[in-house]
Amino acid sequence: MSAMEGKKVKVKTQFRCEICDRKFSRNSQLSMHRVVHTGEKPYNCDICGKLFSRQSNANRHKVVHTGKRPYICDICGKSFHLNSILKRHRIVHSEEKPHQCDICGKTFLRKESVTDHKVIHSGEKPFECDICGKAYYVKKRLQRHIIVHTGEKSHQCDICGKIFLYNSDLKIHKMLHIVEEPFKCETCNKTFTNNSDLKKHKMTHKGEKPYKCKICGKAFSRKDRLTMHDNAHAEETHQCNVCSKTFLSHSLLKDHKIVHVSEKPYKCNLCIKSFSHDRSLKRHKMQHRKEALAQ
Repeated sequence: MSAMEGKKVKVKTQFRCEICDRKFSRNSQLSMHRVVHTGEKPYNCDICGKLFSRQSNANRHKVVHTGKRPYICDICGKSFHLNSILKRHRIVHSEEKPHQCDICGKTFLRKESVTDHKVIHSGEKPFECDICGKAYYVKKRLQRHIIVHTGEKSHQCDICGKIFLYNSDLKIHKMLHIVEEPFKCETCNKTFTNNSDLKKHKMTHKGEKPYKCKICGKAFSRKDRLTMHDNAHAEETHQCNVCSKTFLSHSLLKDHKIVHVSEKPYKCNLCIKSFSHDRSLKRHKMQHRKEALAQ
């Protein structure tokens, strides 16, 4: 008997998600991951009622209600209740946006922002108003729209004017204001929690407009104004003259029109079907995997 034959080879078991093919070393990790696909949020905060997909996230959230902010930024002095939020905040000082969309190249501060942004490229608007049928690609936009029909009063912050759908969200937001604001504008006496926000604010007095819309070129003095303007573009639709399907941008409409052309270069190696887009082929192959798992 050889040395290799005498040894027991330990095979690492992998648990694979049948929806997206992601692999996990433990079945418990796979179970937690599946919640991403179902949208289920079984864990709630017993203080404000906010729902979470994981118990660990609910536990971290509860720190907000204690008012404790032990994690302090060594650059501007701003404090946070979680170390992860402090790490994200520090990127603001470096103006670094490390997470990039692999379709259009746009960069973001947070990874989850890239995921939300990519829905725009798909052209899909999965969140539909069951009253008037208007569709949105982000759930929050639908929630804001529904107020038009219900007449529900929104909850506004009396400090900064920001509006929230739910009073519980407003309460959490107000805790952000429970910090010192040592940076004061000498022109209008408005105060800020960090120097970078003060510098941006001063541009409004100087007439500078450094934030430019990539779609129409319109410039703004503040980033939040540009964001509001971008949202207006998101509401615009570009309609296909062949099938009447609508898209958020002209570039997405151009990509879609290839569907109506006979050329379909992306062929499935499992069946005879072919596609105009690589992403459509990938979605199709996932269907083959689901069928194989079901057998």
